[in-house]
Amino acid sequence: MSGVFRSRRVHPDPSTPREAPAASPTPRAAQTAPAAPASLARRDRLPSLAREVALAPRVAANLLNRAEPEATRNSVTSFLDRTVINPPKAKPLNAHPPGIKISSRIDPVASLATLEQAQLDQLAALFDAPTVNGRAVDRDALHAVVSQRLQEINQDRFYQFDFKEEIQKTAVFKSLPEAQQNRLQKLAGVLHLHIDEKPGKDPKTGEARTELIFQFGGTQNFSDQLQDFKTLFGRVGHIYSAAREAALLLSEVFKDQGNANRPGGKFFLKTVSGHSLGGGVGQASLATLQSRVELEKTPLLVLFDPQLLTNSQGRHAKKGGVYEYDFSKMRGVSITVVDDKVTGSLQQKMEKWGGYSSVGLFNLELRLPEPAADEPAPQRKPVVLPGVGYHAEMPVNAPAIAHFLRPLSAH
Repeated sequence: MSGVFRSRRVHPDPSTPREAPAASPTPRAAQTAPAAPASLARRDRLPSLAREVALAPRVAANLLNRAEPEATRNSVTSFLDRTVINPPKAKPLNAHPPGIKISSRIDPVASLATLEQAQLDQLAALFDAPTVNGRAVDRDALHAVVSQRLQEINQDRFYQFDFKEEIQKTAVFKSLPEAQQNRLQKLAGVLHLHIDEKPGKDPKTGEARTELIFQFGGTQNFSDQLQDFKTLFGRVGHIYSAAREAALLLSEVFKDQGNANRPGGKFFLKTVSGHSLGGGVGQASLATLQSRVELEKTPLLVLFDPQLLTNSQGRHAKKGGVYEYDFSKMRGVSITVVDDKVTGSLQQKMEKWGGYSSVGLFNLELRLPEPAADEPAPQRKPVVLPGVGYHAEMPVNAPAIAHFLRPLSAH
């Protein structure tokens, strides 16, 4: 019996007359709702309530059972179909077309002075340069802002090795609890993260604030090479997991209203920059930070021949975020250097052969100018790596940027 009591079937006496079967109860839907199309039967709440229901589809089945005017039902139906029933699928990061590209290899005279108005407007928005109704009407002012913001990035920081010691001196580090300080210090070593701080003033309130620049170095050891290998096969990898953890720690600082990128804030994140692997880590870190903290001013993202993100790395960076972060929106500048002999870069190879996308980046492929006749010869020639050109030569960036920012009269 296995501990289960079975009921015995009782056979009725054939001589006993049978009773007529009882009428079946009226279905609940027929009692409470008038005839309506089946697609509208379960969707009849007010749109304001529907937005709350969209967060809990099971509740929708219980609440959306009453009849409402057809117009209301139609509006709720449309909303729920888009959110709960058939939510839109996010387009993979690398399914987007590449970002804008200005190439001095294709157009040798390309410079800031020769850009079209739409391109100037986008650069002005990225660099927070003065505009009139969203248009960059003053090229000289834009030139000054772009030059200043790029000069603020100390490219020597990308390959210095005092990450753990240096970060202890920063105000951001000191604002964290001790346990989080210890963790951030370890992560800074893994990510080759420098945090540069300088005093500044809020342009609206005049109050003092600390302006920050986050810089991420590129591949320097076997651990980094292992991450490069994982990226090649579309994986997230341990470096990007560490980047997400570090961004979560730093987001705790910016979540405080007194520490956010808004008027009166104590800290102002001005720029995020990176080279090679650090370029990919910088993109992912900023996505993690902005998916958790609503910043009034979006930090400038400046990348030097960066690794591009895999689809999984892009999803991982935004995982669990409160705010939507759209990689396809204009979010930063990527700088690579070429000349007549060197036409390749790491980013170019990832786009051409790997199927990666530079979506959301304003790509500047800058020409390394020939030294003038009166200039002293360089102490050594830049090293050219097969396939990726000047990727490992950070010193070529400064003259290439200066050549791009030359005035129109110098063409």
